Amino acid sequence: MNTISIRSSFDADGTSIHAPSLMMQSLTASRRFTLSTTLHDAEYWLKRAKEARAQAEQMPSAEDKRLLLDIAGAYERLAELAVDNKS
Repeated sequence: MNTISIRSSFDADGTSIHAPSLMMQSLTASRRFTLSTTLHDAEYWLKRAKEARAQAEQMPSAEDKRLLLDIAGAYERLAELAVDNKS
């Protein structure tokens, strides 16, 4: 079974010194990650959800597929929040 571990470490002033590698790779793949613009961009999160669902379809393991579908669902919730915050 493959697992995805997401951890961050912070230095004394609260600055992240180790970002979650898989998520950051996804977030920075198409454009520079900036919290203020990406958090409120529903299209961005919907695209991530679509990509996660496509990857889930390729997984032979039911557990890996479920994890990716859970990630897709989380991205869709972020998209909903982005829309709500723009309203």
